Amino acid sequence: MSQDELVDVIDGRGNFKKVVSKKQAHLGGLLHRTVISEVIDSEGRWLLTKPSKGRQDEAQYVSPIGGHVRAGESEEDALRREAAEELGLEGYFKYEYVGRAILNRFVVGRQENHFFIVFKIYSDAKPIFNHEAESGKYFTVNELRAELSQRPELFGNAFRFVVQKFFPELGNQPEAPIALVWDYLQMHQQVQKADCILALGSHDVRVAHRAVELYKQGYAPYIVFSGGFGRLTGDFPKPEAEVFADEAEKLGVPRDKMFIENESTNTGENIKLSMQLLKEKELDPQSFILVTKPYMERRAYAAFKKLVPDKHVIPTSPLYSFAEAPYTSFDQEEVIHIMIGDLQRIKVYPVKGFQIPQAIPDKVWSAYIDLVARGYKKYLISD
Repeated sequence: MSQDELVDVIDGRGNFKKVVSKKQAHLGGLLHRTVISEVIDSEGRWLLTKPSKGRQDEAQYVSPIGGHVRAGESEEDALRREAAEELGLEGYFKYEYVGRAILNRFVVGRQENHFFIVFKIYSDAKPIFNHEAESGKYFTVNELRAELSQRPELFGNAFRFVVQKFFPELGNQPEAPIALVWDYLQMHQQVQKADCILALGSHDVRVAHRAVELYKQGYAPYIVFSGGFGRLTGDFPKPEAEVFADEAEKLGVPRDKMFIENESTNTGENIKLSMQLLKEKELDPQSFILVTKPYMERRAYAAFKKLVPDKHVIPTSPLYSFAEAPYTSFDQEEVIHIMIGDLQRIKVYPVKGFQIPQAIPDKVWSAYIDLVARGYKKYLISD
């Protein structure tokens, strides 16, 4: 990215303020977005690179992908572009969102005030480095832990910042039970074009924002918003689907590109009644993008495949981390209660005929038992 290319200046919450050149952003220390991604192969090894001479953190190991988000560009599109430019990764690859954080530092004669959007990419593709990298090396997790502990000077400041914020397990800390459950409940699938976007209603309007984002990027020609009043939205002024549709209209989605199913009260009804609505409209989409909350992805997917096994579906969700999950009156304690309730349902609902079965890793179920023992059982059901 040249110094003349444009970036969006944002505030500390990620809200757009204005457009400036990359050079102006650095000279003025203006906050702007940067995508960062770690790359992990099928053996669990982490790829790190050494930047070319004259670049920030030269002669130290850094995250293999890092670059500015251009003005008006989505974060995921920026990730794909940077992956292609810096490592030659093109086409399909699996990735997952990790989190966001601000790194403000003075380096190589400029003030870098970056709003990091951090991802992980899973790939065995041989990296093809561009001019920005001098070399690359794979590290096992144990090697990274040892080197970060014993020789931290081998690693760039930005990489150490990312490790401290998002990957505490590399600092010899065991994975926290909450992090294990949060990660498992997401499917981490890459969105592909489909016939329909199906957005499941909830208390979290960010789900509607994600559906709108996908619609505007051309992933599907219309959106179905589904949801009446659920256990957490009984005090809404109108059904969830109508709240979401109103939000979508404010964001520029035409009403004739939306369908509203406003009677469902649970995930199974979301899917059944949405399919019924589409049939009434004489529409028969064969592929769906299923948009829900991050910690609802796996359960919604399992219900969809049980009820509509012949349709193709890709689950996705708003890009936010566990720390960013609380919304309106919901705090992190409430989010954990909901997550534990959803994980229990993944275990017991297949027996009841509500979902397809899915394997739950032992360490995830151990985390569930731990969190239930700590009192997170507000939304558990009787087996």
